[in-house]
Amino acid sequence: MISSLDHMQFNRLASHQEPDGHLYFGSTEGLYVFHPDSLMQEAQVDKQFQVQLSHFSLFDNRKDTLIHTYKNLSTVSNIDIYPFHKYLSLEVFVPDYRHTGKNTYTYWLEGYEQSWSSPSTSNTVRYDNLPPGEYTLHVRGGITTDYFEDSERQFKIIVHQIWYKTIWAYLTYLAILLGLVYWFNRFQLTRQLDREETKRLKELDSLKSRLYTNITHEFRTPLTVIMGISDNIKGHSKERELIHRNSKNLLNLINQLLDLSKLDAGSLKVNFINADIVKYIEYLTESFHSMAREKEIQMTFYPEIKELYMDYDEVQIQHILYNLLSNAIKFTPEEGKVIIHLQQIEVDDSPCLQIKISDTGIGISAENLPYIFDRFYQVESPQHLNERGTGIGLAITKELVEKVDGVISVSSDVGEGTQFQIVIPIYQSAKRIKDRDYAVSSVTSTKEAHENPSFLEEELYDTASSILPTILVIEDNKDVRTYIETILNKDYQIQIAKDGKDGIEKAFEGIPDLIISDVMMPYKSGYEVCDILKNDERTSHIPIILLTAKASIEGRIEGLKEGADAYLTKPFNKEELFIRIDKLIKVRRSLQERYAVDSFSFEQKNLNKEPSLDNIFIEKLRKVVVDRMSDEKLAVVDLCRAANLSNMQVNRKLKALTGKTPSRFIRSIRLNKAKTLLQTTSLNISQIAYEVGFNDPHFFSRVFSEEFGHPP
Repeated sequence: MISSLDHMQFNRLASHQEPDGHLYFGSTEGLYVFHPDSLMQEAQVDKQFQVQLSHFSLFDNRKDTLIHTYKNLSTVSNIDIYPFHKYLSLEVFVPDYRHTGKNTYTYWLEGYEQSWSSPSTSNTVRYDNLPPGEYTLHVRGGITTDYFEDSERQFKIIVHQIWYKTIWAYLTYLAILLGLVYWFNRFQLTRQLDREETKRLKELDSLKSRLYTNITHEFRTPLTVIMGISDNIKGHSKERELIHRNSKNLLNLINQLLDLSKLDAGSLKVNFINADIVKYIEYLTESFHSMAREKEIQMTFYPEIKELYMDYDEVQIQHILYNLLSNAIKFTPEEGKVIIHLQQIEVDDSPCLQIKISDTGIGISAENLPYIFDRFYQVESPQHLNERGTGIGLAITKELVEKVDGVISVSSDVGEGTQFQIVIPIYQSAKRIKDRDYAVSSVTSTKEAHENPSFLEEELYDTASSILPTILVIEDNKDVRTYIETILNKDYQIQIAKDGKDGIEKAFEGIPDLIISDVMMPYKSGYEVCDILKNDERTSHIPIILLTAKASIEGRIEGLKEGADAYLTKPFNKEELFIRIDKLIKVRRSLQERYAVDSFSFEQKNLNKEPSLDNIFIEKLRKVVVDRMSDEKLAVVDLCRAANLSNMQVNRKLKALTGKTPSRFIRSIRLNKAKTLLQTTSLNISQIAYEVGFNDPHFFSRVFSEEFGHPP
């Protein structure tokens, strides 16, 4: 009966006690009557009063509000607590109403606490933020501890883990971590492979560039011999012309291969000048007139503008026009036409130069037209023309046009002809060059080169004798050495060195008047030869011509930086070589005239302004003469000792710089001192002669007259 009262509602005023002790209680379900003695009897019979729940709640973790309450508390045995729950609260009671205010309670959360709590009258159990896991809550209560064991009530509490700390979450994390490690390793491996591939491609590009350079060098060397020797052949004009023409064609192919490698490597630089491009294109066109006349082709240059100053690269424009014009003439039948048309137009409100090259040739079919700018693509030509290209000319042309921000297009009809159109933007940023004369060739004839042959007077050991100038040829290719010796031995003494190291030794030993050196050689390159000789007092005055297959601007600049006086590209024109040698010797003569004025002047005002190795050398020798001006025993050996050079080395270097032998050098300084004394003192001629180191006044007067053209 008692167990059924827990869900009933009673009115506290609806109760009554009879004199005999019976109690009456009114409820919503009726009237209950019992005698307290009956309860005592029942309790004595059954003392097991199990703990019951009177209230149970879970509170939210964020808002601290009640979020759940169990209503049917008698059935509660399992309690689930989730991460969003802050704490749980339980209120218990023991249905023993004999002394309700004296009931005590104890509890123990198995798996979280080590022992039971101390008994107390508080019937509320609260736990905050329990760690995830499974627990068992034991609760006991009663009037005395004797009732505790029988009254125990157990509740299973499961505290669920937050989702990101579950085993599945950790497995997911592990999977993600392994995935990241795998991806990172793959990424690192890919990067390493990319770096290796990039490195390999760079090495391949470098290898290709070196291969192209070496191939062109190897090709240019025999071409030099072929083209040079063909000029020396007497008679056989047709054969010589055939050799020369085919050699030039081969040279052009070599240059195209070199340009192709530079374009691939990105090392092809554009060097703009600002000049009249109309005049330059006309000049380039004129070189094709003879080719056109051979096929009876009418070539017309038609500019709509008389002149146009703009930025352009001479070399690139030359390559572009050469490829297009040579193709136009090659694929145009006899009695055809080739027209070069220039016009200034506007493209997107920007001024541009339009170049059209039209021909009446065989034309290009529609299926071939989209591919003619592809590398190594070749269009089959009719059999009667028997013309076939290499497939690189137009590809290079397109890339060169794009290199100068231009656009090239083509239109063609089979049997009607082809028209190439180039549009180049007009820029005005480079330095302007006016009156540029393209019609004058830099190479003159052999006859002109030898109208004024240069013969240097040489006096060895103070003995006057006139011999030919000495040229040292440093070249590792035997055929080229033989060819150079063949064309120069009539006018010069030729010394031969087979490599750079040998050339340096022979230059120090013989002190030649001029050096011709190749660049690519074993042991010492031409650049190293130039650097060593130009920075040595014994050879700093010697002009050096670098002769190489390296046709790039960078190679020329590098050679000139090392002190080269001239730079010729293989295959060189022998007439140009004659002119270069002649000009350098003339420059050396001008230098001699300057030293003739400065070196023998007693004051020496000018030499200190240019402290070069040559000036230091001259000043060193001059100081020896000045310090021993009155010493008649001063001799050439004293100059050699001061310069720390041999007699021949001093003689040849002094002759190259001043045009005088050492003995004449000493005498000229003494005579200049004598002239100064004559003008500034009252000493007589004999006294001055002795003062400047002459022991014979009559000899002094004679050589004074020879030096200055009048007696002292």
